Amino acid sequence: MAVPPMASAEPAPSPVVIAVRVDDGTATAPIAGAHVTVREASGEQVLVASGVSGLDGSLELEVDGTADFYFAEAEWPGDRGDLEDPGVGRSEFVVSRGEPVDVVLWGSFAVVDGTVAATVDGEPLLDLSGAAIEVASGGVTVQRVPLAADGSFVSAALPTSWETATSVSLVPPAGLVLAPGQPAENAPFALPFGGSSPSVVAIERSFALMSDGAAPEPVPTESPVPTESPVPTESPVPTESPVPTPVDPSEPLVPSDPVEPTPGPHLPSAAQVVIGDGASLGELLAGGSASTVQTMLTALFQRADDSSPALAGWVVDAQGATVGVGLIDEPNALSRPYLAFFKRPPEAAGPPLWILDIRALLDAAALAGASDSELQALIAALNAGSAQLGLEVDAEAALAAYVGSPTPDALSEAARALLAAGVDHSLLAGEPEDRLAEAREQAAALAAQMEASRASQQGAMGEVEELLSDEDRAAAVLSAHEQLLAAARSRVIGTVRSEPVPLGTVHWDRGTGTGAFDLARVPAGEHHLILEFAELGAIAIQPVSIGAASTAELPRTGATASPALALGLSLLVLGGAALLAPRLARRAHARAAA
Repeated sequence: MAVPPMASAEPAPSPVVIAVRVDDGTATAPIAGAHVTVREASGEQVLVASGVSGLDGSLELEVDGTADFYFAEAEWPGDRGDLEDPGVGRSEFVVSRGEPVDVVLWGSFAVVDGTVAATVDGEPLLDLSGAAIEVASGGVTVQRVPLAADGSFVSAALPTSWETATSVSLVPPAGLVLAPGQPAENAPFALPFGGSSPSVVAIERSFALMSDGAAPEPVPTESPVPTESPVPTESPVPTESPVPTPVDPSEPLVPSDPVEPTPGPHLPSAAQVVIGDGASLGELLAGGSASTVQTMLTALFQRADDSSPALAGWVVDAQGATVGVGLIDEPNALSRPYLAFFKRPPEAAGPPLWILDIRALLDAAALAGASDSELQALIAALNAGSAQLGLEVDAEAALAAYVGSPTPDALSEAARALLAAGVDHSLLAGEPEDRLAEAREQAAALAAQMEASRASQQGAMGEVEELLSDEDRAAAVLSAHEQLLAAARSRVIGTVRSEPVPLGTVHWDRGTGTGAFDLARVPAGEHHLILEFAELGAIAIQPVSIGAASTAELPRTGATASPALALGLSLLVLGGAALLAPRLARRAHARAAA
C-alpha cells in the first residue's frame, strides 16, 4: 500500500521573532548587533538557527527542528563595558506559541548622538541622504545607522564603557568614496555612564569624499637637464683655539644664577595596599590570615577622623596599575541602609570604609557633578594609564617568552603584544638571525617605558588624592555611589573579621535586600563587617561592636600603621611612594531573569 504523502513529510520551519534588549533595572532599550543563536533545549542542544539583531533589536529566524522546547541566547560581540558578566542573555521558548522571544542583557547603556559633515573635492556636501555611519565596539562592527540629510544620526543602544573602544566610520553615498587624506582625526571614544540610562555621548566628525572613478593617469614630466657640478671652494683656515684666562686661586668664584628645578608630579601620600597578580581583594579580605587583614585594615583606616569623608588609601597591584581607592564615609552611613541584612543588627563602632574599583569611582564621579570635569578627567587618565600598563606588562612577558623559546608562535605573540602596547617594532620584518637581538633591545626599551608609565600612574593618583582631600568633593562622590547602589543589583558576600567568620551570600536588588546574615556564630567583641558587592566593584567595611567589649587586638580607626610586611597571601601595604593595579575583580555569575 502506498504511503500517504503527508506521513513522510518533514516538519516545516517555523518563523520565530527574537527581540534583544539591554536593561539596567530602571530603563531598557533594544540593542542592535547582538549575536543570537537558537538551540534545542534538551539532549545535545543542537544549533538550529543564528543571526544578528537589527537596529530595532529584533530578528526573525526560521527554526528548523523537531524539539518541543528551545532556548535563544544573545551575546554582545564588542566591548562589554558595564554589561554584567558573562554578557549573555538567555530565554527558553516553545515554537508553537508563536510569541516573540524576549532576551535581556543586563547593564547600563548609552547612545551616540552625532553629526557628520563632508566635502566632495573640497566643496561642502549639503545632502548626506544615502550615507550611513557604521558603529564599531571593541573593533567589531555592530550597527549601521542611516544619516539624515543634514548629517545627523542617533545610534541604537550600546553598553556603557569607560574604555575608548567605540568608533564610527562613514559609508559614503552611492558614487562617492573616502578621499585618501582626511581633514580630521576620527579617534575612538568612550561611552561613560552618566548616572542614568541612556547616557548620551555627542560626537562630531568630518570626512573628505571624492568621486568613485578611476584616478587620472599622471602625465610624465620631461627629465630635467643636469646642471654642471659646482666648483668646490677652498676649505676654511681653522682659527686658533682660545687661550684660557688664568684664574687666581685666591679669588672666590662667583656662581652663576641657579636653575629653578622643574616641579615634579604630586605623589600620593595615602597608604597603598598591593595585591599580587591574579589575587582578588574580596577573597583576601574574607580568607586572609588575621595578620594579613589586620595590616591592611590598619593602613586603610588610619586616616579616618570620625567626622569627615576623605580618601583613605589605594589598592594597587604588583605591576604598577591602580585597582581601586578607599574612601572613608560619615559615621553610621553604612549601618542605616543595611540593617535589613541582619537578624540581629550590629552596632556601628566607627565610620565605614568603601573600596571602589576605578570603574565604580568613575561612575560615582560622573554622577556627583557633570561640572567637575577635572576630577573625571584625572580618574579617566588613571584608568587609561592602568590599561596601558597592563598591555606593557603583557608585552614584556611575551618578549621574555620568545627570548626563552624562540618559536614562530612565540615570535608572533611577541609582535602582537608589542603592537597592542603601542610599541613600533620590526620583529617580523627583520632577518631571522637578528630577531633575538632586537627582542632583547625591545625588552630593555619597554622596561624604561614601563617605569615611565608607573611614574605617570603615581602622579595621577597624587592629583586625584589632592582633589578628594576636599571634604565636600569626597562626600559628593560617596553620595553618588550610594545613589548608584540604589539602582543596582548584586550578590553581597558577607564576612566578619578579626578571625574570619563567613556569613554567606544575600542579594541586593535596587535598594532592598533578599536574605539575611546571621551573626549568631560571631563572638562578642569589636570586629570589622565586610560586605563585598560582587558584581559592582565595591566593598564596604564597617567597624562593629557585637555584645560585650572585646580585648582582641583589632585595627582601630586612627591607629598608627604597622610596618610593611610581605604576607603569605600576596598582599603588601606600602607607604606613599609605592607600586600600583588593574581591577577589584568583579565576580562573574549566571544571572537569573528578573
